[in-house]
Amino acid sequence: MARRHFIAAFAAILAFAAPALSAAGLPAVGMRQSSSGAAAADVKSIYDEGQASLEHGDLDRAETDFRKVLALDPNLAGAWGNLGVIAMRRKQWTHALELLRKAERLAPNVAGVRLNIGLVYFHEE
Repeated sequence: MARRHFIAAFAAILAFAAPALSAAGLPAVGMRQSSSGAAAADVKSIYDEGQASLEHGDLDRAETDFRKVLALDPNLAGAWGNLGVIAMRRKQWTHALELLRKAERLAPNVAGVRLNIGLVYFHEE
């Protein structure tokens, strides 16, 4: 019984912290200079627009922007992670896990990604 209460309390804390961690912790991940300065500027601009849309709850626009970013730079962990957060908000747990695993492979040291993966597993049960 105590374990169940602990898990519920921990889940509540994670649910509160996870969106902030994903929004705060991922944008810099994978942001690097491309061979073309213009391409890097485009990626950053589109990424920033997607981040703003995500923060304002416009999931469709954010998803479109992050997919554009990935078309330009498929190794950008932050875009994969944010797509995972969008899937989480839509309660698409299996899809969210796939996206977050891609982000984790690209940025294994980002705690926010692992935290969100844990949340997905918690919600799948």
